[in-house]
Amino acid sequence: MSNVVLVETKGSVCYVTINRPDKLNALSWEVWQELGKAFDAFEKSDARVCVLSGSGKKAFVAGADIDAYRTMSAKDFSEFIVEQYGRYLVTCNLLAPAKIFGKMKISLNIF
Repeated sequence: MSNVVLVETKGSVCYVTINRPDKLNALSWEVWQELGKAFDAFEKSDARVCVLSGSGKKAFVAGADIDAYRTMSAKDFSEFIVEQYGRYLVTCNLLAPAKIFGKMKISLNIF
């Protein structure tokens, strides 16, 4: 994995950190790819909880990195985000804590 997403497992907890503080952790094509790899690895690991956080002190995630998508067609963007990584939003049945500004926020993803 590249350094835009850091992964560390301690015991039964997997820590995934979006590491683009200079861009307020905005989600680029590369970040989405690396998050996919991180979540695939988490699902295959013995960890029971995955904590998602953003590096730096200004933002958890600022949203999409618009500059990274300027050259993509709407169709390509939709296929990449919705079809490839949207599945995590639908199939994840885990407790999903996120560390935002140093405080834990917990969401149970139930559809």
